[in-house]
Amino acid sequence: MSKPNKITIGFGVLLVLFALWWIYSTFTLGGDFTGYLLLLALLVLYFFPTYTAWRKKKTNLEAIMILNLFFGWTLLGWVVALIWAVRLDDKSSPESGVDKLHKLAELKEAGHLTQEEFNTKKEQLLKS
Repeated sequence: MSKPNKITIGFGVLLVLFALWWIYSTFTLGGDFTGYLLLLALLVLYFFPTYTAWRKKKTNLEAIMILNLFFGWTLLGWVVALIWAVRLDDKSSPESGVDKLHKLAELKEAGHLTQEEFNTKKEQLLKS
């Protein structure tokens, strides 16, 4: 399991603070439980796109969270954040030369390339 980042810790702190405030106001001020439960449900629903992005380990989690936090109330911002959160990350970025060299080395180690073929391809990659 990965180490929690600042965003995860921040959400945890906000949740604990909300829970403490809820407990305090309910028992000392005689508040109504249904109103607080509704508020909690709405907060969970509001930050659902951010939670989804966090669970999917999105590379742009911070941007999704900021969009959700500041523009989620517009409904359009919430829908955009949700679509962005569930959309697959773009893997079509071009491979670096190092990645190509690693693949060539794997092919050579697996016996698919001879040493001569490996050297030729390596020279071509280094020149480009």
